Amino acid sequence: MSARAVSSSTMRDDAVRYAYPAPDADPAQNFGRLYVPRGVHAPHSLPVVVLIHGGGWRNKSSLNYMGAVARTLQAAGLAVWNVEYRRVGAGGGWPTTFTDVGHAVDHVPALAASVPALDPGNVILVGHSAGGQLAAWAATRRSLPAGAPGVSWPAGGGPTVTPRAFVALAGVLDMRTSSRMNSHVRNALGGMPDQVPDRYALADPLGRIDPAMPSVAIHGTRDTIVPAAESEAFVAAAHAVGAPSLLVRLEGRTTAPRCRRGRSGGPSSRR
Repeated sequence: MSARAVSSSTMRDDAVRYAYPAPDADPAQNFGRLYVPRGVHAPHSLPVVVLIHGGGWRNKSSLNYMGAVARTLQAAGLAVWNVEYRRVGAGGGWPTTFTDVGHAVDHVPALAASVPALDPGNVILVGHSAGGQLAAWAATRRSLPAGAPGVSWPAGGGPTVTPRAFVALAGVLDMRTSSRMNSHVRNALGGMPDQVPDRYALADPLGRIDPAMPSVAIHGTRDTIVPAAESEAFVAAAHAVGAPSLLVRLEGRTTAPRCRRGRSGGPSSRR
């Protein structure tokens, strides 16, 4: 489904807040806001976008800055589950931040029990910046080794929700490279790659590509906190193992989560 251009500033925020279960959950952080398109919908007729905010995995950012994105997707006919999670400085970091996101994604069927229009079998994860890394991690949990943080299913099983694809907006898709650029990855994982190599092996999207998981990496060529080279490297690596992946370059632009159409610098894509 293609989203039509909508001015999010004119939309009323009618999201409903739901808590999701997590070990030692914090009610102030383990929750999400569900946006459902207005009108009457048949059971299991609405695709679900799980929206994951960024902000360097730190508690200085929250799901609020993705609200305009959520309302725009809602107006385009999609259900949106905009999730919060525990972050560095507020009880998060390794592995809690990551497992919280997994629990939030796996809560979609419970939401569908309350809102039957949701289709828990038609889920896509969308994350911005650090949220792009979390989207990639959550989407590929089925390939995590037994005993790894986030694996709660018996041998031979899998997560409650496996999405159809994930989308990373200026995503941190090469955590080893980003760990040398600023402290955000180091704080989230608790050290540099040579200090906690097992954590990078489990969390870094570039090193954990699922050949059967489609992905889209959208990146502005003017992004500096997370350079576009990370998305380019990820898509190239995905292609090398046969994974369907699309790179969308926003020429001369940054990948800010805005909902108005730009006047210039249109995107180009490379499959």
